[in-house]
Amino acid sequence: MFNSKTDLKRKKKWAIEKLKTGEFIATVEPLSSSHGSFWEHLLRIKRLNNEYPPFVKCRLCYEMLSYSILNGTSTSSYHFKNCLDESNTLKNKKTLDRVKHMAIEIVDSHHHLWSLSPTNPTKYKWLRPVSEGGASWHYAGDIECLKRDYLLNDYLRDATNASYHLIKSVHVQAEADDPIEEVKFLEQISNENSNGFPHGIVAHANLASSELSKLLETYTHEYPRVKGIRQLLNWSTKDSRLSMIDRSDYLTDKTWLEGFQLLTSYSLSFDFHVYPSQMIDASKIARQYPNAILILDHCGLPVDGKNDFNSWKEGMRHMAEQSNVICKLSGLVMFNHAWSKEILAPYILECLRLFTPKRCMFGSNFPVDKLNITYEELVNVYRDIGENDAGLSKDELELIFKYNAIKTYRL
Repeated sequence: MFNSKTDLKRKKKWAIEKLKTGEFIATVEPLSSSHGSFWEHLLRIKRLNNEYPPFVKCRLCYEMLSYSILNGTSTSSYHFKNCLDESNTLKNKKTLDRVKHMAIEIVDSHHHLWSLSPTNPTKYKWLRPVSEGGASWHYAGDIECLKRDYLLNDYLRDATNASYHLIKSVHVQAEADDPIEEVKFLEQISNENSNGFPHGIVAHANLASSELSKLLETYTHEYPRVKGIRQLLNWSTKDSRLSMIDRSDYLTDKTWLEGFQLLTSYSLSFDFHVYPSQMIDASKIARQYPNAILILDHCGLPVDGKNDFNSWKEGMRHMAEQSNVICKLSGLVMFNHAWSKEILAPYILECLRLFTPKRCMFGSNFPVDKLNITYEELVNVYRDIGENDAGLSKDELELIFKYNAIKTYRL
């Protein structure tokens, strides 16, 4: 019905009048192509006998729905959870203001995609059925829920919300059997996507491999979206299931360290995926190569939770002392399945204290974290802690949610 971009204002006005008069909005065109799915949430907005539908709790909730139409965004359940009834006017007004305030831009520094289709040349041993040698356990939760396709459309659907606008993302290697095939798969996705997702790739490389030089040459000359390297280095003496490598000494091994030195000669970052007990060795490497761009994944992987909080803090202190290390605020719900703000806040606040907002960046770790939290909940709880517990300014929040990832991964 509205086909021209010049009709945008008229389209908005028509939509809001339809909402206010209580008519169904079942055929409204989206205000932009990126907001098409949002209209699903507006199909049943209707006033009957001067009463709001059950899910519209008050006049201000109704205003929030109107605001969503005007701005082409969805109406998150988070908004309504904080809006109790019409008598609580002050709280409702704050909720409405919060909706308008929360529309921030986000760069996701850490997510994964995979296709388990037999026709996809990229294979993942750990995502195969257990009977075929696949993994039977993951500290994030029910691993069988991960053993299905998670493609770009799935990720964008999870990340779509009124509270924020995802503008860029970084894909981090997902332990594919062949890292080159994984990068090819991701480059194809990005080339076929009009918005360029994912905009950066952190690829896999074993820094102790005799083929390292050839692999790094291939990445840097053939795949422009490769911005960094990650090799899982986790080793645990407490639980063998937590060890993700074949031996414990990579961080002190001569061949591996020579490989790390070679990596620093390329314009590639390195993601440290280590436990707190390994951070002294990791921090020594960071100190030895002050010009290297180094990222500490998943808040330092506090796998032991509150039972070993002090040891985690000590390891994080060693890493934070190296100014070239950036901390990813990600992955916490892998170890806190029954998460709450009260559980997550001590970790986020300590990361912010040690690294400062200038050296922290948001990552969703989807779909792994999706086992325990929605994307919306993840963004909102991290931002809530940053705003209300840490007292961060708007500029500091923008560093964490946007600019630090752009700078770190050269997006």
